[in-house]
Amino acid sequence: MSLIWVSSILLFLLLFLNILAVDKKKILERPRAQVAPALITLALIFLFFPVLQTALASLLVRDADFVLGVAVSSLAPCALVNPFFARVRGGNEELALWIVLLSTLLCPLATVPLLKLLGLSTVFLDARFLGLYLLTLTTGPLLLSFLLAPLIPAQWLRPKLPLLNSLILAVLMFILVGSSLNRVPLRFLLNQDFYMLILIFLLVDFGLYALMRHVSAWFISPADAETVAISVATRNFAVSASLMLFFHPKAALPSAVGLIVHCLFFQFLLWKKSPALRTTVPLFDNART
Repeated sequence: MSLIWVSSILLFLLLFLNILAVDKKKILERPRAQVAPALITLALIFLFFPVLQTALASLLVRDADFVLGVAVSSLAPCALVNPFFARVRGGNEELALWIVLLSTLLCPLATVPLLKLLGLSTVFLDARFLGLYLLTLTTGPLLLSFLLAPLIPAQWLRPKLPLLNSLILAVLMFILVGSSLNRVPLRFLLNQDFYMLILIFLLVDFGLYALMRHVSAWFISPADAETVAISVATRNFAVSASLMLFFHPKAALPSAVGLIVHCLFFQFLLWKKSPALRTTVPLFDNART
């Protein structure tokens, strides 16, 4: 528990570095072109997939606390490293950053109401603390990155970003997964629910990515479709894990499991070559938008 506060600092640093590495001019060059894909992604994150993941967890997992943990993780904002993976995969780096920021800003407003709509207990969550915590992790590093951008060129930082991201994520995993397992009795790890949680997050990461990359390519450009797929599949489980460790430690275990599965998914994104661009014209072409 003495290391949990360090995870907040690392989350702040992770967002700061990834925003700093993005060309700020490109973020504001074509904001209208980002509207349709961003709205689609936010609607999927906060309306459709939480219902789907909670229903799946209710069918496969017997422990109600773990079901709550899956629901909270499904409402987590997009992962901070998504702009990096969008760039590696030939996606839209600026769109990925917009989705990260918007989903993180919406998360404190949407989590408690949506959990109530799903019929889950919100007695463990303090909406005011949730909002303050997440706003600190978005507004603070965003302003700081813009202030320090003239002093630290993005071209200098980008080559170093993969190593920095890997090191920070490794320490985050050590703290959050270790803290979660330390506060959950061993008997909860030796039953069917633990393996069902692994299965659920494998389906979420790899299954949602494959589904959304295929379906969204019918409506938006291939680069944007790749970005939407990464954004929907890869969520910031470090935020949901750290929050639940404070409020309801047992319910933090699903996010900790999801964080480990994310590492496998990240390796997949780096290992598999970027998809070839489709030749068909999407319904919402960014060039026309």
